[in-house]
Amino acid sequence: MRGGMEIVITDRGTPVARIVPVDKTDLSLEERLKNFESCGLIETCSGPDKPVGEPVELPKDFLKRCTREDSSNE
Repeated sequence: MRGGMEIVITDRGTPVARIVPVDKTDLSLEERLKNFESCGLIETCSGPDKPVGEPVELPKDFLKRCTREDSSNE
């Protein structure tokens, strides 16, 4: 990719996306974030970061209970 190679992603032979190298003249991350903020797409945090807290341990069958992955329908 660094050499300028382009990759085309297809869905059953129809092009749906391209992966291309980043142009050296693109904006930096900081500049892009400022643009997003000025357009109202994001808001910056005001004040000190709040602590996240301790992780919560979920029951072992949590994912199965929260999704439709139920083996009784098979």
